[in-house]
Amino acid sequence: MSNLPLQNIRVVDHTIAWAGPQATSLLADMGAEVIKVESCNRPDIARSFTLIGEVDKPWERGPWFVYLNRNKLGITLDLGKKEGKELYLKLVKVSDVVIDNFTPRVMPNLGLDYEELKKVKPDIIVLHQPGYGTSGPYRDAPAFGDCINAFSGLDSITGYPDRLMRPCIAYGDPTSGFAAALAVLAALHYRSLTGKGQLIDVSHLEIVSKAMDGLLDYAMNGKIQKRIGNRDATMAPQGC
Repeated sequence: MSNLPLQNIRVVDHTIAWAGPQATSLLADMGAEVIKVESCNRPDIARSFTLIGEVDKPWERGPWFVYLNRNKLGITLDLGKKEGKELYLKLVKVSDVVIDNFTPRVMPNLGLDYEELKKVKPDIIVLHQPGYGTSGPYRDAPAFGDCINAFSGLDSITGYPDRLMRPCIAYGDPTSGFAAALAVLAALHYRSLTGKGQLIDVSHLEIVSKAMDGLLDYAMNGKIQKRIGNRDATMAPQGC
């Protein structure tokens, strides 16, 4: 399809599982050329989420993986080897955005942190999407959406007054994915005005916490939100 808003943008995609691929799939939907970079030794774990039996290359066919990686290209590179890193930096040089949802130590350990990438592409936009942010006591802890549901307090306000019921999905994953895509759009707009790239930290925990009105209610009014089942604090009719 022509005339999509991101049709001249190239994204280097290191993301795995749900949160990161959710972000990059949205960018691909808007026309960006998204190139998914994987290692043969450590492919995206989403390839194993929904294997569908005896078909050719089942790791390519799982509905969950296909949904999250639609409209993308893919390559494998060994970034631990000199040749792999040289090829990778050539790719970064002709790209606009680099996204990962690893723990913060991974890219620096590969010698591919923001400062290094800026040397080959001064206006590069780099977005990290770790569970608990790139700083703080939990920065190196891996996380999935279910971990963030609990850590943010979301699990404590879902269910009935006498019975805790966890959210039926890993809410932190898609929420973080949408926020990351929006952050990239904002950074691309900023670059179009100033010519400058930037480093972005999109913490799963921060996004989910900010999405919870209970946190604001406590901060402003000192009220602790309680579980109210399928009732609603403001809307009617409800409670069906």
